[in-house]
Amino acid sequence: TRLVAPVNGVIGFVPYVVGEVTTASGAQGGITVLPDGPIEVVASFAESDAAKIVVGSPATITFDALAGERAEGTVVSIDPVGTTSNSGLITYGVRVQVIDTPTTVREGMTASVAVLVDEAIDVLVVPQSAVTGTGNRAAVLVKRTEGAETSTDKVQVVLGLQGDAGVEITAGVDEGDVLVIPSADDVSFPEGGVPGSESDDGPFGDSNGGGDES
Repeated sequence: TRLVAPVNGVIGFVPYVVGEVTTASGAQGGITVLPDGPIEVVASFAESDAAKIVVGSPATITFDALAGERAEGTVVSIDPVGTTSNSGLITYGVRVQVIDTPTTVREGMTASVAVLVDEAIDVLVVPQSAVTGTGNRAAVLVKRTEGAETSTDKVQVVLGLQGDAGVEITAGVDEGDVLVIPSADDVSFPEGGVPGSESDDGPFGDSNGGGDES
């Protein structure tokens, strides 16, 4: 008997041994062939994220087992039908072709995929944690200093693109304004500012706008 693979590649796994009896249904599974050509990664995205992804979108891939290794990729297909988990979460499989795969990457490794869906250059960006509310109710706390006195004002802002860590501000504050990050216990912006905000001078306290957003 001669088995012919449908594609050129390298045999990755053979679930049979010489002399073993198998069945026509192949309950043990077939021989795995690793096709020649670029490696592809399949990642699951929630429906709200998958709706923003299109074929051709650029992506960045990192590998759990390879610290510091990353590669660029391109979305080549998106599942037309979603998969529903036991918890009711709907996800869509997105296939990404990896460009210039690091030589240390092996078939079957776990990878994480970030897809760029929109981009804004030279815009005002602040940390997500500095903004409370959404839509036309979004606001930030701005620290004002007049002489020896310091006050905290609640300022309504207009949001632009929102990324994993930062959000674009299109109106409401200016570059150079000092923002106060609300504490987890107080996100309602009480009169007088957030308790303890006067001492928020550490790396996560005050924040100046400016930068790129993706």
